[in-house]
Amino acid sequence: MQFLEIRNNIRFKDVMPFARYVETGRVALVADGSLKGKLVSIVDVIDQTRVLVDGPGSGVPRQKIRLNQLHLTKFRLSFPFTAPTRIVRKAWTDAKLDEKWAASQWAQKLANKEKRAQMTDYDRRRVLAPLERGISLNQNPRSPVQRKHQPPNQQRSEAVLVELVRDVREVCHHVHKAGWTDGMD
Repeated sequence: MQFLEIRNNIRFKDVMPFARYVETGRVALVADGSLKGKLVSIVDVIDQTRVLVDGPGSGVPRQKIRLNQLHLTKFRLSFPFTAPTRIVRKAWTDAKLDEKWAASQWAQKLANKEKRAQMTDYDRRRVLAPLERGISLNQNPRSPVQRKHQPPNQQRSEAVLVELVRDVREVCHHVHKAGWTDGMD
């Protein structure tokens, strides 16, 4: 049972506000500097602003780094305090950290962000144009399934457009048949 404290008619639960701590084995993502975007594991805490990190799976050599350059992840490796790189590497591979990270939603968001940054104007237009017209990229634009999901006024406007095209074709056919095409070319 959790302890509940009442102060000024406000209830406070006795729970920890954080779930990710700066601790030995905690995996972090480097957010700043030349190593930006790489995963590292905390090996030792130097002081309240710096830690010793090692990233054998991501190619980061052992070095000290400021905590404000790190984003702590939910992953934690199990190895002894100030373990050498070979022990950290073994814990990294045993935990299959690279696969877990690649499957995480955070890594997928970063990959999508990188993909969007690499897009050209043409790519953006190619992706957004069908979406602006209400067409899914995975559907044939003429499929009846897609037409069902269009708003009613858009369905009506398509029907009107089809009738208009049919009328124009009939008029062109009659003009050509009657020989009224002199001077129209």
